[in-house]
Amino acid sequence: ESGAHRAALEALAPEARVETLGEVAYEGVTYPISYVRNHAPAGLPRLLVLSGVHGNEHAGILSVPPFLERLLAEPTQRVSLAVVTPVNPVGAAKGSRFNGQGFDINRDFRRYDTTEARLVREVIADFQPDLIVSLHEGPQDASFIFANRSVPPGLTQRALAVLARAGVELAREDYFGRTLPAPGYAPVTWRQHQLTRLWAATLGM
Repeated sequence: ESGAHRAALEALAPEARVETLGEVAYEGVTYPISYVRNHAPAGLPRLLVLSGVHGNEHAGILSVPPFLERLLAEPTQRVSLAVVTPVNPVGAAKGSRFNGQGFDINRDFRRYDTTEARLVREVIADFQPDLIVSLHEGPQDASFIFANRSVPPGLTQRALAVLARAGVELAREDYFGRTLPAPGYAPVTWRQHQLTRLWAATLGM
């Protein structure tokens, strides 16, 4: 429920700053998109987390408050963090992959037809993150990381090692059924990148 999610975020103050990044309306109801920042000294690595791009994937949305609680409880902040949650508040409220206009926001980060994608673009331009993590769900009961060509393999491997030590089960296949080169690691190959470009061009993205 969007009100409960916002209340859980606001309960993190004053350790975190919670703002309304923007609002979208659907069927006469206005839904906020929240923007959360920690208080971190200048010069730290900048991490942007997106949750709820697909509104029916609730795990990423629900994980944000406890994740922030844990991070903010650390005596020293090791990263400058920004979180946009949920990116798709209408989809989150309605249990839909799509936004109120029927767009899949995750396919709109080239044309920026949707308000939600444009708001994320503004955050990226302002915050200048070193790394972006977008939280999603798949059909399997295990986790993996899609890493594009901009993500150094060593960084992904270190992240997977942290997840494994925390007891997170790492998938051996992605949700297309393809065997991963290492548990939890789904690198975007040159061939996949070219197929994605062709697919985007076909869709006019």
